[in-house]
Amino acid sequence: MKALVLLFTLLLCTEKASARDYIIDLDLPPTARYNKVVKDHSEVVKELYLQMKSEANATLWTTVASAFNTVAMTKYKEYAYELIGISRVLGIPAAELYAFNCIYELYVMCTSIVARDKRNKPILERNLDFYFTPLLRELHVNYVYTRNNKEVARCGSFASFIGVSTCLKPGAFATSMNARKQRNLNEFLVRLLEGKALTTLLMREMVLKSVNYDEAVSAMTTAKTISGSYITIAGIKENEGTIITRGRDGAVSSKKLSEETWYLAKCNVDDEVVDDARTKSVNKRMTNLGQKNATLRTILSKVLLKEPLFNDWTVTTILMKPERSYYNSIIAADPL
Repeated sequence: MKALVLLFTLLLCTEKASARDYIIDLDLPPTARYNKVVKDHSEVVKELYLQMKSEANATLWTTVASAFNTVAMTKYKEYAYELIGISRVLGIPAAELYAFNCIYELYVMCTSIVARDKRNKPILERNLDFYFTPLLRELHVNYVYTRNNKEVARCGSFASFIGVSTCLKPGAFATSMNARKQRNLNEFLVRLLEGKALTTLLMREMVLKSVNYDEAVSAMTTAKTISGSYITIAGIKENEGTIITRGRDGAVSSKKLSEETWYLAKCNVDDEVVDDARTKSVNKRMTNLGQKNATLRTILSKVLLKEPLFNDWTVTTILMKPERSYYNSIIAADPL
């Protein structure tokens, strides 16, 4: 009976609660690319914007918003014009939407797993946790980036956000970003004002430009950003899997799959932190599962849908298998 209940629950999640796809046509002018997805979610976006702004540090928000004209419009014009197009739909100033997008990067909490499945094929699965969970569950969508009417990449994001934290490059690689604790917000602001990249926009640029796993790893190892992060990447060959711990100036360490290491997992703490409950849980459950039983579905049911990995803040769970160009984003309900 328990097995039947679990099977029903998984089918319900994957078939009825998958995130909706939206085409982001890169051949359109930047101001027109997000019109459909933003119109469909405009009221919820406005509610989230007001909540985030009311709870954010006022000085931080104002300083970031002021950088729109001095930084975004000079160094990242394509992204700036995307925000201008979104602002026209929402009636919210583009500078405010810039702050909205930037501050999100500080607080995203996650669990990411890259592993070889029982067929020795790399897979990547992740839970994305965040504050304002009920609203973000309504806003989570899949951006399907296209050029010349052909899919280039498929990424998880939120309506009105132009950066991404989870992506699949069909037939090539998959990647996810976890936030790394920011110990110095002043440095975050300094680097923002210097024009360093948002990690979520770097992810998007990397996925659109890189053609294979090695290029993706290289891009995420060397780039300079406004914040640290943990980047997980899975390729299509047996041991193409890595987790990169990034500082603001690039990688500070990395781990890779090998004959001895069939999986790697990362939450939101560095490796030397040994008392993190989520890290302990994911490693214990993956070890108990074992590679011989590892599939997208078993890691979902035996690991990611278990507390504390699956919790009240979980927005979505995303499953990816680059070799088969498989991507599924499951909107979370309440913890099982």
